[in-house]
Amino acid sequence: KATTAKVHIAKARASVQMGDLTTAEYELKEAIRLGEKYDLTSRRAEAQERLANLYCMRSNFQAARPLFEDAVRAYVSLQRRSALKRKYKQLICE
Repeated sequence: KATTAKVHIAKARASVQMGDLTTAEYELKEAIRLGEKYDLTSRRAEAQERLANLYCMRSNFQAARPLFEDAVRAYVSLQRRSALKRKYKQLICE
């Protein structure tokens, strides 16, 4: 699941390099869909950020903004989870 989302992101990156933004958009939307379906927060956030950048390349800033906002929320959530895990490990080791 996570690997499949990662493959979609990699295919999107290659598509952008080849100038095929339509395929890149499709691949990133697939990665986002898988991220939502299987609760793959980091993959979803990465795909949202890349899709937002793609929209910026197309000067579609209105479509990019909510994707950037969602990606930031996901990254903050991941950061909080990581901090909680570290705190939990500290408590157990004491």
